[in-house]
Amino acid sequence: NRVYTEKEAIAEASRCFKCADSPCRKSCSTGIDIRSFIYQIENRNYYGAAKTILSDNPLGLSCGALCPITELCASTCNAHWLDGGVINIGRLQEYACKVFKEMRVKQIRDPNLDLKSLNKAYQKKIAIIGCGAASISCATYLARMGYSNVNVFEKKSYGGGLVANEIPPNRTNWGDLEWEISLMTDLGVIVHYNKEFGKDLTYDSLKKEGYEYFFFGVGFDKANAPLGNDIYMIPNVYNSKVFLPNVCENTKKGMTENINEKLFKLHGHVMILGIGDTALDCAR
Repeated sequence: NRVYTEKEAIAEASRCFKCADSPCRKSCSTGIDIRSFIYQIENRNYYGAAKTILSDNPLGLSCGALCPITELCASTCNAHWLDGGVINIGRLQEYACKVFKEMRVKQIRDPNLDLKSLNKAYQKKIAIIGCGAASISCATYLARMGYSNVNVFEKKSYGGGLVANEIPPNRTNWGDLEWEISLMTDLGVIVHYNKEFGKDLTYDSLKKEGYEYFFFGVGFDKANAPLGNDIYMIPNVYNSKVFLPNVCENTKKGMTENINEKLFKLHGHVMILGIGDTALDCAR
């Protein structure tokens, strides 16, 4: 769906009951104060709405566009019986973050945080492996708390993980994800690209460089193979973990230097096994 206009966002926000017990928040996997940010949108406080969202979820824009709200927050919405159904929380969240993105406000630590008063543990070197959603969140929260030596190591030339290389541009774009990554680096987090764990660096090599704490946010690099891994030995049989990165890297403007010769050349009939979101992404 396209992003709301301001008029549409305010109208949708005004439908919300602002329930005292906030069942939507209880059903949100990241615990965002949904009632508050919808109230702020209704009152045209888009900065406040985005601050509420991003405080609880550093990837609030991506989640607003992609989160299956019908299975989570919206599933408990008390407006389900109204004309128009449940509140479209995802689109409101996406709208607030989009408006905030255009404000070009950099993320900063809490001004009341006195870094000099923190003990020396906050200066120790932290290595975060992978630059996907989990790692971006981890690094952001560490930096907000005052840890000043947080380094992220990513094997590809871009960050974002699955959101970047497995979700096609009809559902998310590189510009929004790049902005979310920039909010992390605003806090002093350093991202080292083209550094693959196990090849360019190891646990031992990082220990020798003085890293004392580690977070692994590498996700799964292989697709589930219910028919067995041998099926991928057959010519022209691919899994989503191979197919979708190829599509995304060649179609998301600005993410990589697009080289169209690398796109899969498919001819004749194509059969897709499954009909979940991933299968539909492949079909599109």
